Amino acid sequence: MRFRFCGDLDAPDWLLAEIFMLSKIPTEEIKVMLKEVIQYILEGNIDLHNVTKATSGSLEGGLSDTKGAISCLHFCLVSSAKYDVEDSTLLVETQQLGLPAPSAEALTAAFANARERLRETLMKRSYQVNRLQSVEWRVDHVIASSQRREQAEPTGPRRELHLKFVVDNSTPVGASSERGAACEELAMLMTEDKFQVLQFELRKAKAQMAALNS
Repeated sequence: MRFRFCGDLDAPDWLLAEIFMLSKIPTEEIKVMLKEVIQYILEGNIDLHNVTKATSGSLEGGLSDTKGAISCLHFCLVSSAKYDVEDSTLLVETQQLGLPAPSAEALTAAFANARERLRETLMKRSYQVNRLQSVEWRVDHVIASSQRREQAEPTGPRRELHLKFVVDNSTPVGASSERGAACEELAMLMTEDKFQVLQFELRKAKAQMAALNS
């Protein structure tokens, strides 16, 4: 059976198992979990201690079961936002998978309240490349070089361009954008001719991207 919130595909086997476990948790405890999961999706922070404490009477497996239940709710929320599922559809489909009506209603209500924020957050992460923090450059006028003789390159003065990029490799959510351990420095050296080729190709790519967005 295909489900809209799963992208019109069958529900994963692991999700079925976790929903069965989730069905044993009282609705009030699920609401606590939903609050933490939504905060995790939006901000990257989650209080596992708070969730484990709230579900200690329902989940006998302790932290392992808690993480499984959190993964289930996380999948339902993220996937529903990704495929822009209607609230009524999510309500019906989660019940079809075995989630009790009160719990499905709690899930749907939490999703409805956070829908726009979830979609906005997911769109910001989609197709995201590492952020470029800074670019440093220097042009050297090379009169002669022993390396050029070894590589049998043409002699005579030439200009070389030194580039250094500082790239932020931190994750989009909950990561610091300050320059530090998450940043990486990438240095390169190229001749003037190679830089001209690179500049031409980058401008061409930029124009094509602008045309696609227009």
